[in-house]
Amino acid sequence: MSPPAEEPPAQSEDEAEDTAETSTQSLAAAKDVPSIPEPAVTPIVQTQPEEAPEPQVVEAIAAPAEGNPDSEEVEADVAASEDVDGPPAADGAAEPAEVDPDAIPVIPGEWTNAERFKAFRSWLEAGGPRYEVWAKDCIFIEARPPVLLLEFPPGFRATHVSATNRDARLLKGVAAFFDGCKSVQVRNRAEDSDRMTHRESVAHEAAVAQQALEQQIADDADIATIAAHFDAAIRSVHKDFRSPTPPVLAPEEVH
Repeated sequence: MSPPAEEPPAQSEDEAEDTAETSTQSLAAAKDVPSIPEPAVTPIVQTQPEEAPEPQVVEAIAAPAEGNPDSEEVEADVAASEDVDGPPAADGAAEPAEVDPDAIPVIPGEWTNAERFKAFRSWLEAGGPRYEVWAKDCIFIEARPPVLLLEFPPGFRATHVSATNRDARLLKGVAAFFDGCKSVQVRNRAEDSDRMTHRESVAHEAAVAQQALEQQIADDADIATIAAHFDAAIRSVHKDFRSPTPPVLAPEEVH
């Protein structure tokens, strides 16, 4: 068996009074200590931005004025313009209408036979390579109804036209451009003849123009000055005689 617990010794009256007085002083001192206030906490309130009101679209529909002659005239003008304009054009530029190469152009009655033959030759050329010899290598002699008399240089071309002088399109043009003519008669050009075909005329004109251009360059003072300065000589001239002639040099440009 464990020994019984010892009881604490009893305090005397003086000790009890001292203990009570000490406790009272401690409480009084605690009351005299100023309390530290807690920092104030400001609540954060999240506000949502106000949504802007949606704009209201008000469609104003003007009622037609009854009995107003001006409004009736405007409506009539709009309707008329719609009728004139027709349906809207499709996207992109309109394609040009194809020209029928076999269509006979308008032939003025006062034209000479030479003018008629020039138009006849252009019409033949529009028919394609089949008619190139007829359009470029034939020489007009005369229209002697019912025959159109033509001349060709000797050789292959004369043989070719002899085989195609009954072509349907050819005879159609002969009858349309030359009144009373229904067929074509061809012959070889004489050796001493100075008449030229269209192909020969174009080549001759180009050669003459080229020769004139070369002479103009040879006689140009500015070109001669530049050639002398560089001790140079012009050996050839560009064959495009249609190119523009350069302007005359100013005095300050010549050194």
